[in-house]
Amino acid sequence: TTNTGLVGFYLLTFKVNPSYPGIHPHQNMKHLMTSPRAASYSIRSAGQCQFQLLLFALALSSLFLPISSMQITRVSDAVPSTEDRDARDARVSGNGKFFVYQSESDYQNTGLAHFADGVWNIWRTSNVFASDGGGVVGVENDVNELVSSDSKPSDKDAKMVSINHDGNRACYSSNVPGEESIMLADFDSDGSRTLKYITNFTAAGGRDANYCDISADGSTIVFESDGELIPSISTAKSKDQIYMTQDDGATFTMITPAELSTASKSQGASVSRDGSFVSFRSTMQSDDFELDLDDYTSPPSSSTKPEAWLFRSSDQKLSRVTNLKEQECNTTIIYEKMVERWTEASLAAEGITKGSTVSCPYAAAQGWLPSAGTIGIGAVNQPKISDDGRFMSFTTNFNAATIRGTMEKPQVVAGTNLFLYDQVLGFTWLLTHEGEVGAATTEADIEAFCCPDASSSKKRGACSTSNEMKGSCCWQKPCWFPALNSYISGNGQSIVFTSDFGHDKENDDDFGPIWKDLEIVHYHIPTSTFTPITKTSDKNYDDFAPSLNYDGDVVAFTSDYDYVKDDAILSTNQIFAAKIGMGCSKDAAATNYLSSPDVEVCCEFNEDSIDTDMDMGAGGVPFSLKFNGDLRDALERVPFYDDATSPERFCSQYVEDVKTDVACSLSIPKKALKMTYPNQNASTGSGSGACGDWMDNGIRVTFEIMSWGDRTSETLKSELVDQQMSSSSSLWNGYLTKTMLEATEAPTSSPTPSPTPSPTPLPTPSPTSSPTSSQTKAKSPSAGSENTSNDPSSKALGESENLSDGSIAAITIGSIVGVVAIAFGTRMMLHRGRHKNSRHFVSSEHEHFNDI
Repeated sequence: TTNTGLVGFYLLTFKVNPSYPGIHPHQNMKHLMTSPRAASYSIRSAGQCQFQLLLFALALSSLFLPISSMQITRVSDAVPSTEDRDARDARVSGNGKFFVYQSESDYQNTGLAHFADGVWNIWRTSNVFASDGGGVVGVENDVNELVSSDSKPSDKDAKMVSINHDGNRACYSSNVPGEESIMLADFDSDGSRTLKYITNFTAAGGRDANYCDISADGSTIVFESDGELIPSISTAKSKDQIYMTQDDGATFTMITPAELSTASKSQGASVSRDGSFVSFRSTMQSDDFELDLDDYTSPPSSSTKPEAWLFRSSDQKLSRVTNLKEQECNTTIIYEKMVERWTEASLAAEGITKGSTVSCPYAAAQGWLPSAGTIGIGAVNQPKISDDGRFMSFTTNFNAATIRGTMEKPQVVAGTNLFLYDQVLGFTWLLTHEGEVGAATTEADIEAFCCPDASSSKKRGACSTSNEMKGSCCWQKPCWFPALNSYISGNGQSIVFTSDFGHDKENDDDFGPIWKDLEIVHYHIPTSTFTPITKTSDKNYDDFAPSLNYDGDVVAFTSDYDYVKDDAILSTNQIFAAKIGMGCSKDAAATNYLSSPDVEVCCEFNEDSIDTDMDMGAGGVPFSLKFNGDLRDALERVPFYDDATSPERFCSQYVEDVKTDVACSLSIPKKALKMTYPNQNASTGSGSGACGDWMDNGIRVTFEIMSWGDRTSETLKSELVDQQMSSSSSLWNGYLTKTMLEATEAPTSSPTPSPTPSPTPLPTPSPTSSPTSSQTKAKSPSAGSENTSNDPSSKALGESENLSDGSIAAITIGSIVGVVAIAFGTRMMLHRGRHKNSRHFVSSEHEHFNDI
């Protein structure tokens, strides 16, 4: 889209006159804004008009200066437009060109009963952006194609769709046979479509299959089902297991252990690019069962809430990603603290003789507990996995983090927060921040956010003494959602999620709770950057259920607000897409150069075309970085651990990530950094090999900085030292460099951070039972044992008596001080407007709220 001075005029108007809502920009400019409502303002007086005309003249003088390039356009439509036809649950293809979703619309205007209002069908839409041929506004020339059957009965629905990278294969759930079954749609190059059953359940027996995910290459489909798809293996109704097929349903592999097929429940399967890895959530860690052929029986090893698991196809091993043991709400501690505050006699007078889970959010807010600990790995679509299987994103109100940055303070975990798991390094990061421990959100903040819509019986002056003692009054427990519905990009560099919390502390005026206004937020992993995608600033206009393409620059989501018409659509939600300008503005030689990106990312260069001697000179200057953490402890957290390969893989990846972070912070090619220690090419000699002497002397990475462009190696070294001295620099926001301890080449005057040592990851249990394949007999699968004898939970959380006297629980890596969570308020957010036959995202995310 061409950016003009006139658009600059609107943006300048926004900067100086932000208090007048009203006038709408021309439609072909509106999509350049993050939100039309936030970016359009009216002229109210002659004085204002004159001032704005001056700004307009200034804008004309910089006619070709670039501005934000973000576009938001509508993907779906209500057809007929006179009826309330909803659309929801969109997925965007990896290439960013196709959007699939469920809709009640009759795009072809057939008037047939199975396209009537209230009947859900699956559609594929393309050409939604102007750059794709979609026209100026992006909705005139879009192409809508039916994915699901055009002859299904009118009382049957098609829902919950997933699409591959190229957009020519999609799986979805259909209840045409009588119960939910998985269907596969194939689109040929000529536009023709073929449908096939992956599973085919009938009403008899009441079994079903739901929530499929298809791999980027289209070869693998995973889903959850309580059906008996493998001979000789019995399953129990409503006890879903995770299945995988790599031949379009000819055969199946149950990737959850056959021993638990009638006991545990597993859901939320997500598959990597080629089916090599599958992530899911499960309660199976709380069940007693044979782990391996050595007759080692594991006791319940963790939380009864769903935890995150990872499956590896190559050897059919399972590994638990999270460890929530002993972090669940402890009602005994709650009662002890209530007695301290209110006295036992006063509590008894109100009929309170023990702690209750009703008090868990309040107890966490008071620092009595390490976290709210009531919602495990939540939602129907959690966790999500990147295409290479390295990264997983998920939400929970347990403090699942095992590492944090040196400059980062311990954070409260009250609501459902966003976490990132790295299976190569074994790290779990807390990405969203509600507030620092010891400086948590105040009672006034909670009251301002939670009390306006609270029941009158929970407000001040009316809330009973009993409720106040339990912490049930509206001013006592947070009720916001820092993160819901996370979705990670295929390249593993971006995450989108839903939130009513402002996360960009440096640039967002709405940092902190945004009053009950659910928006879409983008997080860039390599630079630790939050970017709001939507910002209606209106509690009635929610945006939710986002998904991402491979590159992380196309977001699909459902909304209450029409970003094309600038109007509310509370009773007829539709699908929208945002196209984000992601690029590097710091070096015009970068292949991803963008003068004014929406998201500033690391500069990329054609490394193969760079001549080291000619472009960078003969030699560089040495530099060394030290990092928090203990290698031995870190390796215990790595899943599928192998003594022969895991240490080398860990250390090699660690060095490569540090190289990427440093190059990113300086905006130079990675080729301009020559890594000298550890020496990954050496196989003999002291201190050689991928890990060097890290086991004994700590993690240290040394490299030479070469010249680049007009910057000499000494200049770049000086820039790097300057960044070390600034906690807000790019270096301190890098993926791993945020855990730096010190740099030996820094000047003595350079302040060495007084860091909270970066927590070392907690050990992951060894891979458990291998799955059962339909091609083999049902038998006890072989696997490694789950090492509960070295369970780190006592280190991770501290002893109960320590928590009971108010001290902070610890997540250990060396001497790390841990995280205490403030309370998570159980605000069951009912979506405004009419949602027919829908599983709204909030109720899905909080399907475990009845446990609170």
